[in-house]
Amino acid sequence: MAKADDKRLLIVARAKLNLTLDIVGRRPDGYHELESVVQSIDLYDGVALGSTPVRPVSGRGRELGVTLACDDPLVPLGHENLAFKAALALSRFAGVGAAVWVDIKKKIPTGAGLGGGSADAAAVLLGLNELWGLGLDEAELARIGATVGADVPFCLTGGTGVVRGKGELVERLPALEGVWFVVVVPGRRISTAEAYAVYDQLVADEAVEAREEASSGGGGNVGRATPAMLEAVSARDVRRIAARLANDLGRAATSMVPEIEEVKQALLAAGALGVGMSGSGSAVFGIAEDEKSARQMRRMVRETYDTTFVCCSAPSGLERVPVRRWKRYNE
Repeated sequence: MAKADDKRLLIVARAKLNLTLDIVGRRPDGYHELESVVQSIDLYDGVALGSTPVRPVSGRGRELGVTLACDDPLVPLGHENLAFKAALALSRFAGVGAAVWVDIKKKIPTGAGLGGGSADAAAVLLGLNELWGLGLDEAELARIGATVGADVPFCLTGGTGVVRGKGELVERLPALEGVWFVVVVPGRRISTAEAYAVYDQLVADEAVEAREEASSGGGGNVGRATPAMLEAVSARDVRRIAARLANDLGRAATSMVPEIEEVKQALLAAGALGVGMSGSGSAVFGIAEDEKSARQMRRMVRETYDTTFVCCSAPSGLERVPVRRWKRYNE
């Protein structure tokens, strides 16, 4: 795909796990207001990209040619792909055109709430910023990324962080080191839009029940999980972290994919300190005491669930890979 005169980069684009996901309100633009503690893990896609020399263009990036390839047939290769959208968004912002190619070696399962598409988009923004010599800082790239997808700003930063708003507000935290996870992806995937639609219906139904309960003297609500998780993360206490995993989309996702609850129980039976669901699902993860425990846990659940991974917390969302190490990351 690349030509001899192309500039080329390979970027490792890491998956993320939502340790908490609190839905705290509804925005005027229709998006849900979120608060979430998010952690990068060492499960990754390899994103190779290249570009011909850039040229100034007028208009809105119509002179950008993007050729996208991916080894996963489930990944769309056109304008609906977030990596494709990221290239167009950066071109329009910078007012430049070029011939760009992007080749994604997919290891992060799609439609699982692990942020694979957003990670790929973040890699494209970071890579083209360098290849095109734009000199944009992380905050500028994050603002562009927020127009592409809600998880893109975090994926640009990565590590350990808390995100707010619809995902565009990212506060980086001191990185969690040496936290081990077993990630299991059930057979059925869930679209984010579908999960939120079911969540909204559940909330509407509960609001009616709450009004009826209040009229008869009942009441009460469920507090947010993120503040307690932030304390656990600050203490670097893996058992406290495991005990505070929470996701407001969990019931909605489980109503669509009952297997999610079965996976959680299987992970607990295999020794997980705590279990959670990432994003809108359907990926479920368990926290392990250490690497040895994680590998033993995976062996136990893999007897039933094929798509399982042992992962460790990662200090960043993206990493540029020197050419001499490309083969390792493309295996």
